[in-house]
Amino acid sequence: MIMLASAYSDNGDGDSARFERLNAAMDCLPDTLFELDGQGRIVEFRQGRRPFPVGERVLGRHYADLLPEPACRQLEDALIRSREDSKDCSFQLKVEVDDTSRWFELSVSAVSASGSEAPAFVIWAREISHRITQKQELEEQQTQLRTLLAAMADGMILHSISGRVATCNDSAARILGLTRDELVDRTLAELPCTFLAEDGTGITADEHPSMLSLGNGQAFRDVVLGVDLASGVRRWISANAQPLFHAGETTPYAVVATFSDNTARMTAEHARRQSEQRLSLALKGGSMGMWDLDLERRSFEFNDRAVKMLGFQPGEEASSLMAIAAMVHPDDREPVRSQMVGHLKGRMKNFDAEFRLRHQAGGFMWVKATGMVTSRRDERALRACGTLMDISEWKALEAKLRVMATTDSLTGLYNRRYTLERLASAINPEGRESGSTSFILFDIDHFKSVNDTLGHNVGDRVLKALADQVGARVRSQDTFARWGGEEFAIVVGNARLAEAVGLAEDLRGLVRELPVPGLDRVTASFGVVECRKKESVDSMLARVDKLLYQAKREGRDRVCS
Repeated sequence: MIMLASAYSDNGDGDSARFERLNAAMDCLPDTLFELDGQGRIVEFRQGRRPFPVGERVLGRHYADLLPEPACRQLEDALIRSREDSKDCSFQLKVEVDDTSRWFELSVSAVSASGSEAPAFVIWAREISHRITQKQELEEQQTQLRTLLAAMADGMILHSISGRVATCNDSAARILGLTRDELVDRTLAELPCTFLAEDGTGITADEHPSMLSLGNGQAFRDVVLGVDLASGVRRWISANAQPLFHAGETTPYAVVATFSDNTARMTAEHARRQSEQRLSLALKGGSMGMWDLDLERRSFEFNDRAVKMLGFQPGEEASSLMAIAAMVHPDDREPVRSQMVGHLKGRMKNFDAEFRLRHQAGGFMWVKATGMVTSRRDERALRACGTLMDISEWKALEAKLRVMATTDSLTGLYNRRYTLERLASAINPEGRESGSTSFILFDIDHFKSVNDTLGHNVGDRVLKALADQVGARVRSQDTFARWGGEEFAIVVGNARLAEAVGLAEDLRGLVRELPVPGLDRVTASFGVVECRKKESVDSMLARVDKLLYQAKREGRDRVCS
């Protein structure tokens, strides 16, 4: 080799021995070595343990005969820069070998030539496929993490050691009623809002669970907090704070706070407390319905308020136990009878039941009946009295909140939280129904471009149209949900993998036929799995996510199982 031979020419046994040792050492290197003369011909070649793919006959050939054109252009540029700048130049090169991509880093060094000879070059080729693969996997994981955070319904905030918000997801800003700019790089004390304890009293930023966790290294779970915004709106959240530690250290370097919107539940509980207060006032003011049960005569009597509440005309109300029992909704009769008998026999301190009573105008109304035995003889109940309250409005609100907690507001489908509960129940060995359960996860291809080019209104119409069309095809016993964004999921009960794949293929064709004005065609990519025995939900979701990603990678508009 030009450079090495000039340093270790055979001028004696000592130099010869050192040259042989150097050759032997270089033969052990993992890298491939080329030496080019001034005309670009290979005059020396040593194939490393991880060989560079250039074939067998190399010596004497021009590098342009061995490398593809893009690689030649990269090498020529490196040779010029190395010669002109008198320093090493490196570049990365992708080589396809047997349908496999391999990456190499080529380092070019110009070797000084004497006289009029053109400079020679030494080129080292080191394989870096593993490093490139790791980098790609890391980038993919980071993309998946960003996607996960964006899809989370719960808010997430990362507080640095200084207490400032290092980052947050979009849900955090939405739940708190702030923008990301109003959150990021600010301390809690600098936010345009104030915090409240569960009882409504104000707390300082230092009393917030995140700051307490940062200070003492303890985790906090399900802490109810109020957030008063500058607009005058009050929101309630259920917050968790988890400190993060470096290995071997006891002082946290950051805190992850997660929280969910608890406003609806707190509003409902506040309404319930107000109802109970109204009950107390009604009892004092005589406006609450009253009932009186005489067990010796087996008679039942309502006061005027209760008579009016139930739609009776004065003097026409039911007065026997049999008539009252007939007014109770058939589904509620046994629970009400059981509670009343339990109280009359002394097994329960009070009678307290919510059930449906037939209104004389037709239909049923929800009532809350409370009471207690007022007279006994030889431990036998003789008389019981109590109150009757119309709670139909509260029950309607409760049903509305229950729907809000389990459904997606845009499409009317089940939401992710409910579907996870359904899925956990389906694959739990103790709770599994007969037969197998499969799971389909799919999302709309290139949906972001729909929102970006046609607007979010069109995007919403696409989501609604898909929900309606697919919902009409899915069986009633299956759980069809909006998983998040443009992603949907189906828990297919009593179905093996082949049946679920067939359903996914049908849905794929159905999506392609969606009539959406302004769009030529909508397509979706599907991942399908069958739940394995004793498999965790996380494990199953990881499998189906991988298959959905595979469908995307292979060209979209397909089903992978």
